[in-house]
Amino acid sequence: MRILAMIFLAMSVAFANPIQSKSNFDSTLHSLLNTIKSNKDMKVFTLINHTEAAKERGKSMQNAVVIIFGNPSVGTDLMKQYPQLAIDLPMKILVYEENGKTYVLATDMDTVAKVHGIPLDSPFVKNTKALLDKLTNSVR
Repeated sequence: MRILAMIFLAMSVAFANPIQSKSNFDSTLHSLLNTIKSNKDMKVFTLINHTEAAKERGKSMQNAVVIIFGNPSVGTDLMKQYPQLAIDLPMKILVYEENGKTYVLATDMDTVAKVHGIPLDSPFVKNTKALLDKLTNSVR
């Protein structure tokens, strides 16, 4: 039954509300990357550039890049305790354009915690929510 509940929760993953950036797409993306990289505990694992991937297939779309990042020390310990959490880690932030405006969006950590049975008041959930809020709100 727990697996079925996890599937339904995962299918309806909630995201925090998009936050409109005060800057253009490139400035917003670089600002977030610089902020993440300035934290010695954080690692940017990769960027997924949907716009470039579309271009490679002869298609076009608005700018959209996913930043995949995290703290390997914290993530490793958590995935040992909650192995299925590996599907949702590392953390992700989407920077995208819509109607000429730039937005940032991050996964809602309360939903991720519920899917994996992690207490909402755990240090991981509280600290991750605070970090994602800080990063996404830094573009206002």
